[in-house]
Amino acid sequence: HKGNTDIHRIKMWRLPKIFKPRLLFALKLPFFKPLKKIIQESDVIHALNFRDVAFMSKFGKPLIVNVPDYYAAIVPLNPFKFPYKEKGRFLKYLNYQFLKLLDILSLRKADVISCNSKFTEEVMGQKYGIQSKFKKVVYKGIEIDKFNKTKKKNIDILFVGSRFEMKGARELIYALHKVKKHYPSIKCIMIGSLTLIDIDYNALIKKLGLEKNIKIIGKKENEKLREYFLRSKIYYLGSYVEAFGQTLVEAMAAKCAIISTDVGGIPEVINPSCAILIKPGNV
Repeated sequence: HKGNTDIHRIKMWRLPKIFKPRLLFALKLPFFKPLKKIIQESDVIHALNFRDVAFMSKFGKPLIVNVPDYYAAIVPLNPFKFPYKEKGRFLKYLNYQFLKLLDILSLRKADVISCNSKFTEEVMGQKYGIQSKFKKVVYKGIEIDKFNKTKKKNIDILFVGSRFEMKGARELIYALHKVKKHYPSIKCIMIGSLTLIDIDYNALIKKLGLEKNIKIIGKKENEKLREYFLRSKIYYLGSYVEAFGQTLVEAMAAKCAIISTDVGGIPEVINPSCAILIKPGNV
């Protein structure tokens, strides 16, 4: 509502590429000098990511927090039981333990908790004991009108993900190695930013002789990314964990057929008439 809502953006410290930019955001937020005045002049505080308010004072204001994922909640204290199939497991284990601390601190302060799927709501309730908090499931939306354009469908399979290993990128490459025997000219575009601790996916593609079939390109802005969705016939998401899966909604809006794993909140999002759901790791 124009005139009723102000959005304040805060610059974050630069961190090594293996860490997400917002990792220390919650630590910096309390030292943002204008914040105290902003909060005192507000009626309600709404944190788009609940971890941002972990070390922030509420100043007696009602606090609404959005919970975008459950990933830290399911990581056990035992590092040898780290549940995510990724390289650099120990570093990521430490990262998740820090995020778990932010989870607990933030949720204790919240008056209302908004989750992006029923699955996320259930997991957070079980792991952190927040059943008594007022909770609401609010699914993410997209600007569907921007997907009304018609483009030539010249990409057979599209993959989008910032965490290739977690999103099933390796399985996609091995699957395409099999599919190529029947469809030699199949074309796949993989979009995302690889980190320093990822495996060498380009080397794997070369090893399997798929250089002409698979192309990995860097992260794209939303407008450019929509063009890829509109040009694609099939969208693949092979996640091992997924709270919601916004790219699935975008893919369906772009009239792509879907191949996806049936984990987390994905079954809540998918239209079964245009999708094949599989188990994680099923090449």
